[in-house]
Amino acid sequence: MPMKTTHEKFVHELADLYDAEHQFLQGQHHMHAQARDPKLKAMIHEHIAESKQQIKNLEQVFDALGEKHKRQPCDGARGILSEGRKAMEEAVEPALRDTVRDHRQRCQG
Repeated sequence: MPMKTTHEKFVHELADLYDAEHQFLQGQHHMHAQARDPKLKAMIHEHIAESKQQIKNLEQVFDALGEKHKRQPCDGARGILSEGRKAMEEAVEPALRDTVRDHRQRCQG
């Protein structure tokens, strides 16, 4: 969609971030369900709470601007999550998968 004003560009970027946070939140829920290490599960749980807060913060910005809470597909977030899924598929040992999850979690933070 062509943008003509800085406001339109800002809302577009906001919607992109909103989508990214939703994608990351979904990925974190998946990682949490698959993680075996209690420390890793706790770290992911904490990050889930942070992502939920980021989503609320973005919604407050939408509200302040009088805009709907809308998501603009974020290809960057999709790519990060895709790379994480590939790394998980390549790791066959449970301990190695937890290591990959830990690394992916830190990359998203």
